[in-house]
Amino acid sequence: MVGFGGLIGLIAYYEDYKYYPPSVFIRSFFVLFFFFLYFQSDDPFVLVLNATVLIGLLPSIYVLMRERKSGAAASSKTERAISTK
Repeated sequence: MVGFGGLIGLIAYYEDYKYYPPSVFIRSFFVLFFFFLYFQSDDPFVLVLNATVLIGLLPSIYVLMRERKSGAAASSKTERAISTK
């Protein structure tokens, strides 16, 4: 999960938002899996893990929906760097 969090940080740093939909899908899977683990174990620590994932997931869903609603895909820093060469 730490590695995946670092990957999300790199996506935000490079403003390469084409990877946002897969990352939202994967984190949604984590949330569902943590709920499943909680109902199996009744361990409150799993709820803490789930809340941690949700804190990052909810703003990402908001950004994804806002981007899709506007219909304009933001160009990334990497695409701008390639096009200026």
